[in-house]
Formats: sequence, C-alpha cells, structure tokens
Amino acid sequence: MNINQDFINLLSERSTALEGCQQISEYVVNHPEYVKNSIPVFSKVFVLVADKKSRTLREKAKKTCHHLMTAVTKDGVVKIIQDVIVRDVLSAEAKWRSKVVALELLEYAAKKFPKEVESLVDTLVPAVADVMFDTKSQVKDQSAITMKALEAAARNLKPRRY
Repeated sequence: MNINQDFINLLSERSTALEGCQQISEYVVNHPEYVKNSIPVFSKVFVLVADKKSRTLREKAKKTCHHLMTAVTKDGVVKIIQDVIVRDVLSAEAKWRSKVVALELLEYAAKKFPKEVESLVDTLVPAVADVMFDTKSQVKDQSAITMKALEAAARNLKPRRY
C-alpha cells in the first residue's frame, strides 16, 4: 500500500479532496512519523489552499497544512521547509493564499524548531523578503510577522565572514 499515492489520488479530484484532507489529518494523528515522507501530499494540499471555487475546501486544506506542520518532527521540518515551502509555495508563480499559509507555517516552525530554522536562515530570509513585495496585503502582513519570527530564531547565529 502506497499511502502517498492513495492521498494524492483523493486530493486530485475536487469531489474527494475534502475527504482526502480529513483522512490525512486523521492519519497524521496516529502516524506522526509519516509527515517527513509526505512531501508530495503536502505540495498537493497547498494547491488546494488556493482553490477558487470552494471556500470550504480552502479552509479544510489550510487546516490540513497546519495539522501536518504541528505533527512534523525536527527531522522532517527542514525537508518540508526546503522542498515544499521555499521551492514551491513561496515561488513567484504560487497563489497568494498558499503563500499566506506557507508564511504562517514558517512562523510556527521558527517558534517550535528554532535551531532547525536557524540552519535555513540564509535561504529563508531572501524567500520571505521577496514575498514582502507581493501585491496582496495579506501576504505582506504575514511576511512581516514571519520575518520577525525568523529573526528571533536566528538571534543565536554567529556572524560569518564572506
């Protein structure tokens, strides 16, 4: 049984996406170790966060993203931040709702896993700075909040010579 493929299949159709989000949230409660291997599923859920037709689906997808991030361990947080949030969701092509949720998750990660986030500060600060100039005020506001959380996580960084 390939659990990632099963979840991706559920999330691929609008008619089953709500059910898929619910099943993912329930599965993560009982199998928190799954989260670090859930990169493809996480990416698919982020797409649903920006769904234009269904507010219910957007809200459920957002809750699922938050659920996945609260279940992640310090082993998986770096991988999820690098492979999903920075590479896909904070890209210029991403939808604004997805960016807001990604920034909320980065803020959460910076508070819960400061050492792991500190190790990514060279990647995260430019990515968050780029979205600070987004045209949507919600993205700008959340990026400012996230930048403060990153700053707090990085306070222990020692200056490096370049």
